[in-house]
Amino acid sequence: MDDWSFWVRLAYAAGILVVARYLSHWVRGLAAQGLDRTDLDPLVRRTLTLAVRPLILLVGLSAAVHVLNLSAISNAIAAALGGATIAIGLGLKGYLSDAAAGALLLTVRPFQAGDAVVLGGKASGQIREVGFFMTVLDSYDGNTYFVPNGEVASALIENISRRGTRRVLLVYPVNPDLDLDAAREALLNVVRADGRALAEPAPAVELVEVTPDWVSVRLAVWSKNEHHGALTASAREEGLKALRQLGIYPPKRPPGTTPGATPSAVA
Repeated sequence: MDDWSFWVRLAYAAGILVVARYLSHWVRGLAAQGLDRTDLDPLVRRTLTLAVRPLILLVGLSAAVHVLNLSAISNAIAAALGGATIAIGLGLKGYLSDAAAGALLLTVRPFQAGDAVVLGGKASGQIREVGFFMTVLDSYDGNTYFVPNGEVASALIENISRRGTRRVLLVYPVNPDLDLDAAREALLNVVRADGRALAEPAPAVELVEVTPDWVSVRLAVWSKNEHHGALTASAREEGLKALRQLGIYPPKRPPGTTPGATPSAVA
């Protein structure tokens, strides 16, 4: 009878695990649909959705163990696994720290999905998601960075797109005998004619470097986040044409550069 009772309990436990497996998929789908209707940040919604399945599986496993009445066996092996548990805990210390940092990032919310950021002055790009242990960042050159949450939370986070606007900075090397007022007016006319350039803050052109061989002027103009790349490319090209029409570009060859160097974007 005892053997028969054990096999019945084993069948019940197996059934519980199977139900928990399918139930976890179903509930995760319901949770995703429900959270999509809320105003929660996409990063928070995704993290909560990912947490549903392992929680249900853990409840199912606990129920299966209870049905099998394995408390005596589990107590017997607990002491043997004590040392291994400590070792595993020490090995997972970094991951636990990253998980705590991930919870902090989702609470403080220094960035949202899609924000353009620079992390620790090194990795830059758009935030895709904050996982339990890693923050996923899509770089502008097409690469994907997986940055441990602990490093993200402890480093300087530069959120470029939080305010909704970004600054375009372009430096143009020109001939040293330039007419600064003419160059300034030519570059300002370029951005004034571009509807993607914001009137406030006002665009500006300033002299940033003077040497015996060349002079550098810098154009600063603001745009909305979604127009930053297009405005940068357009201002670089049209500004170059405007300066060439004035006859002051390209300059003499600066030391360490090639003739006809194109204007550089510094931000």
